[in-house]
Amino acid sequence: MRFNSILISSFFASAVLAAPGRERRSFRVADTLSYSLWAGKLLTLESGNIQFVSSIIHAPDIAGQPVGSSGSTVVGIDGSGGCPSTLQLGLKYNVTAEGPSYTVIYRYDIASGGNVSASDMQINAGDKIKLTVDAPLDVNRKQLEVNITVNNLTNNQNFTTQFSNLSESLCGKTAQWLVEDLTNKDIFPPVKPMLNLGTLTFERAQVGGNDFRQLDSNIVNIVQNGKNLTSAWANDDSVTVTWL
Repeated sequence: MRFNSILISSFFASAVLAAPGRERRSFRVADTLSYSLWAGKLLTLESGNIQFVSSIIHAPDIAGQPVGSSGSTVVGIDGSGGCPSTLQLGLKYNVTAEGPSYTVIYRYDIASGGNVSASDMQINAGDKIKLTVDAPLDVNRKQLEVNITVNNLTNNQNFTTQFSNLSESLCGKTAQWLVEDLTNKDIFPPVKPMLNLGTLTFERAQVGGNDFRQLDSNIVNIVQNGKNLTSAWANDDSVTVTWL
């Protein structure tokens, strides 16, 4: 075993969970956050020991939406809370003249720079997709490796990649389950229409690591020009985002 870990599949307001041989740990819901591009859930651990995040999603049906619409669904570690590095994995959705497009994307700033596409994986609307990022630390809090895994549970295709011999470590302070509007908001009117994903649920949302103490949990919604565009909530071990 690479680190003494606990795996938590429920991380919400009134939950108080216990792991064998460990103190009970509570989870506190902090404020609802508003961003122009993201909606979903953030989990914050100031001690910085988040090492594993996963979830299952169903690829949304985006047929019939305006050509050029674009968005993504990601799980990840860091990317907020003052941490310069980001580890994200997810699906990017595009509506093209030829029809809907689904692409696996990942981002690991320490090794890969910006977003990297893994376009050879076949994904269709309705496919059940498991997303997992795993970034174990040794006893000195040095990053051992980073593993990225996508499992298409519908057609049994898999994608995995690993980074090792790393010069830096992630902060491990935040876990995320987010949808993102990829419209270019620097131009008005926007060059792309916002993609409407209807209702998207992160099922079996899990986070793992060690030395967990109090975790802060934030719901995140997309707000643009003073208008709420999404309604996000958490229920048991899932995170759901609905477009308004």
